Order: sequence, then C-alpha cells, then structure tokens
Amino acid sequence: MLLKSKEQNEARSRNYGERLGLYFQANVLERWIEARKILKTTEINTKSYFSAKEKLTEIRNKIDESEELKWEMRNDLLADTWTKSGFLNYLEAFHEEIQNGDTLQEAENCLNRALQYKPSWLPAQIYLAMAYLAEKQWDKAAEELNSVLGTPKQAAAPVSQTITSSS
Repeated sequence: MLLKSKEQNEARSRNYGERLGLYFQANVLERWIEARKILKTTEINTKSYFSAKEKLTEIRNKIDESEELKWEMRNDLLADTWTKSGFLNYLEAFHEEIQNGDTLQEAENCLNRALQYKPSWLPAQIYLAMAYLAEKQWDKAAEELNSVLGTPKQAAAPVSQTITSSS
C-alpha cells in the first residue's frame, strides 16, 4: 500500500512537471511569435516589441527558478528561450527603428548562453554563425558551421603545395 502511494505521488509529480514544461514552452513560443510579428510590420511599435521581449525574459526567469521541472527539461527550455532571445537580438540589428550598436553582441551572448545549457543545440549554433557572419567574423562563423556539420577543422594547405600539386 505504501509503495503504491509513493509511486502515485512520483507519477503525479512527474505529470505536473511535464504539464508545467508544456505551459512554459507554449508561453515562450507565444511571446516569441508576438515579437517576430511586430518586427515584420512596416512601422514597428517599439513599446509592444520590447514588452514582448521583457515577457520572454520573465518566463525564462520563472523557468530558471522552477524546482518542479526535471533538470533536462529545464535545460531544454532555457536553451530554447536564450536561443529565441538571441535570434530576436540578431533581427534587431537590421531594424533601423530599434537598432543599437550592441544588438549583434547581445545576440552572441544569448546564443552562447543557450549553448551552455545545450551544447549541441542546432538552432543556437546556426544563429550564432549568422551573427558571426554579420560581424564579419569569418573564422568563428566557419568554426560554428563546421561544428554543426561535424566537419573537423583543417588547416589550409600552404600556397606552395597547392601550386605544385595542381601542376
């Protein structure tokens, strides 16, 4: 009887954690879509945009503080929210109305933070490579993309070897 009760409590707790994770995921997605829609309009309502971004940050903080989530789910959700924030910062860099000089650096910071939670998170890696390309950091972009493709880094052949091997 006691064992069955313990199993039921564990099942309820797991079920609650999963529902909470889905709730957070839905809210993150909703705020991200809201911010993306605002960025796609011709006249950006900056107040609404920054409000949506702030809500995304608030949700991320709640996820970070939640003790009911399993660590794997928590890390996945945090990686996702940092990735979405990073991508929004990347997009901001190309909007004159909301652009500040640090948005690409902020995008990098967010995306690197996402990769701390989930090191092989493809969306974060690809968006990070895009941010590096926008900043003309070719080597970092290539390194990130090679990481995504699983291509090992290779040193370029010396110029003298390429000339002699092609003759």
